[in-house]
Amino acid sequence: MRPAALIGLLLLATLAPVVALSALISPHVWWASVVAGVGLAAATLAALRLFTSWVVWPTLIALGVSGFGVLGVESRLQDSEFVFGTLESFSTLFSLILRGAETLRTDTAPVGSGPGVALIVAGAVTALFVAAESLAVGADSPALAGVPLLLMWAPELVLGSDVSAGLILLSAVAYIALLAAGTRPWLALKPAVPIVAGVTTLTVLATVIFTPWALSYPSWLGGVGGSASTRLDLGLDIRDDLVRGANRPLIYYHGLSPAELGPIHSHTLADFDGREWHTEDEEVWLETSRLFPEGYASMLDEGEERRAVQFRIDDLAQDRLFLPESPREMQVPNLYNPFNDEVYSAGGGKAAYAFSGLPLITDPEVWHEQSLSDGRPTDVERYLQVPATSKFAEIEALTEEIIDGAESPYEKAVAIQDFFRNDDRFEYTTSVPSPDTDDAVWDFLEHGQGYCVQFATAMVVVARTAGIPARMAVGFLPGTPAGDGGEPGGVIRSHDAHTWPQLYLGAAGWARFEPTPAARTGAVPESAQGLTADPALEESEDVPTAAPTQAPTDAPEPSDSPAAEVSATDVGTRRLPAWPFILALAVIAAGFLVAFERRQQARARAAWGTEEYWGAAVSALRPLGLHSLPADTPTALLRRAQDLEVAPRDPTGATFAQDLAGFAQLTQAVNDVRYAPASSPARVKDLQQWLAETEEAAENWR
Repeated sequence: MRPAALIGLLLLATLAPVVALSALISPHVWWASVVAGVGLAAATLAALRLFTSWVVWPTLIALGVSGFGVLGVESRLQDSEFVFGTLESFSTLFSLILRGAETLRTDTAPVGSGPGVALIVAGAVTALFVAAESLAVGADSPALAGVPLLLMWAPELVLGSDVSAGLILLSAVAYIALLAAGTRPWLALKPAVPIVAGVTTLTVLATVIFTPWALSYPSWLGGVGGSASTRLDLGLDIRDDLVRGANRPLIYYHGLSPAELGPIHSHTLADFDGREWHTEDEEVWLETSRLFPEGYASMLDEGEERRAVQFRIDDLAQDRLFLPESPREMQVPNLYNPFNDEVYSAGGGKAAYAFSGLPLITDPEVWHEQSLSDGRPTDVERYLQVPATSKFAEIEALTEEIIDGAESPYEKAVAIQDFFRNDDRFEYTTSVPSPDTDDAVWDFLEHGQGYCVQFATAMVVVARTAGIPARMAVGFLPGTPAGDGGEPGGVIRSHDAHTWPQLYLGAAGWARFEPTPAARTGAVPESAQGLTADPALEESEDVPTAAPTQAPTDAPEPSDSPAAEVSATDVGTRRLPAWPFILALAVIAAGFLVAFERRQQARARAAWGTEEYWGAAVSALRPLGLHSLPADTPTALLRRAQDLEVAPRDPTGATFAQDLAGFAQLTQAVNDVRYAPASSPARVKDLQQWLAETEEAAENWR
C-alpha cells in the first residue's frame, strides 16, 4: 500500500501545476495527452512497485508505456501528421517536436493549438512525474522529489503567470503529506490507510473528470472535450488549429428539415483585433416575442406560410439561445437584443423553446436593389473597423481586385464570397500553418489553409475593407435529419459547430453568406447566389439543392485515397511497418540493460562487507512495508520484519518468519561485526547466500 499511497500523493502534487498551466497554454491542446501519459505512468509504477522489488526497471518501463500512450493520443487527433507503426513516424515525431517548440517560443500566452505542442507538454509533465516517483519511491527519498515537482512550476514562475492561492496550497499540502508518508514507519500509518487510499482515489477522479469541467475547456470550435453541452468558444483565435473530441448529439429539433432550418446562431461577434475575436456585452435588452434584427422589414415574404420549429437542448451551458437566421417570433416573450440578434437565457441545463419563422424573399435581384438603398446598422463604425497591421495595404489592394466590376454592395458581397469559395488557392484544413506576419488574415490569404473560422473572419475583414458593415455569427450547421413519425426534424452534433459572416446590405439588413467551401457547408443561401448563375460553376461545386441525407459539417470527411488501392504503381511508395524494427530494438536494449545492471551489481558487491549485505537485505524487504528508523538496532528491525502482515504469492506451507531465515543470519552477522568485533566475520559466500534467500522471500510474499 505504501508505494500506491505515495504515487497518489504525487498525482495530487502534479495536479496543481498542470491546472495552472492552462493560463499559459490552452488546455484543449494538451489535456488528453497529459492524462494519458501521467495516468499510464502512475498505473504502471503502482503495479510494479507493489508486486516487484525492482528499483530502476519500474521507471524505465513506465516511461516506455506512458510514451506509447502519449503518441497514441497524438496519432488519433484529427488531421494529425503522426502515424503509429511506420518508419516515417520517427522523423515526423522529431519534426513535430521542433515545430511545437517554435510555437511555444513565438506565441504569446495563452498559446493556442499547434503541431507538437501537446507532445512537448505531455512529455515534460510525464517525465517530471516519473522522475519524482523514482526519487520518492524508488530511491526512498521523498524530499528529493520536490525538485521535479518544483520544475513543473517553472513556466508559471519564469513567465510570472497569476496562480491561485488554492493551487499553491494544494501543491504544498500534497508535498508535506508526501514527506510525512515517506519518513514515518509504514506500520505507524496503518490507521490512516483508508484516508490515504481515499485521497488517492479522489485524486485520480479529480484528474480525469473534474478538472476539465473546472477549466471550462470544452469548445466545439477549437477544443477537445467529452462534454455534451452546447457551450461555444467565443474567444476565437484564427491561428489555432481545429481539434475536436467525440461527436455528441447536442440539439434536437422538429418541424423543419435541416435544409429548411439552415444554420442557427447564439452569438454575433464584431470586435476583431487582427488575430482573435472578442465579445462585448450589450445592455440593450428588450422583452419581446418578436425577434426581428435590424433591417429585414422590406425583405419579408408575405406570401409564404410561416413554419414552426421546436428545439430541445439537454445541456445549454451558456446564457444565449440558438436562433434561425430569418426573423422569428417566440411563443413567450424573452429578453432580446435586436442589434446583436441574440436572445438571453438566464438558466442553463435543459432548455425547450419554439419559434415561428417568417420567410424572407430569396430573389437575388431584390437583395441587389435593396442593398443600393440607404440603411446602416446601429454603431456602424464598429462593423467597419479593420485591424491596423503591416499588411493592411496588401489586403486593401486584394479587395479592390476581388470586387472589380461589382456595383452594388450585394454584388461586392457575392464576389467576395465566391473568391473564398471557388478560388483554387483555398483549401479546407483543420490545421493552420505557422504565422509569417503580424496579420493572421493576410497569412490565411497567402497560405489558403484553414477551417470555417479563418474563412468567415477573412470575408468579414475583406467586406469591411470594401466598405460593407460585417460581423461573424457563431453557432451550428443544421445537422442531420432525424424526423419522428414522419414529421421533419434533425439532430445537431458537436462537430456541426460553425461560423459564418453576416453583411449589412442597405435596406435589406443583415444577410448570411457562406465563404467556407461547399464540401463542408453545402450550397450557399439562395439569396447569396448572385445575379447571374454560372452553370459551370454550379456543376463544379457539385452541391445538392434538396435536403441532404446528412448535412455537411466542419469535420473533414474521409476521401478515397489512391494509396489504399493495391496496384503496381504504389508498391514502391507504400509505408513499411516499423513494428519489427521497434520490437527488435526494444529486445536488444532490454538485454543490454539487464547485462549492464548485473555487471554493475557484481562489481559493487565484490567490495561489499557484512554491513553492505545486510543493508541490501533491508532494501529488498522495504516494498513489503519494512521501514527503518535511525534508532533501530538490527535485532529490532528483524523482529519488526517477522511481524509484517504479508501474504504468500505461492503458498509453500512455510511462514514468513521461517522464510526470513537468511535475513536472520545476516542480522546475526551484522550484530557480530558491530558488537563483537573480535569474532571471525562471516564468509562472503555465506553472506551472498543469505542475501539471496532474503531477496527470494521478498519476491514470494506481498
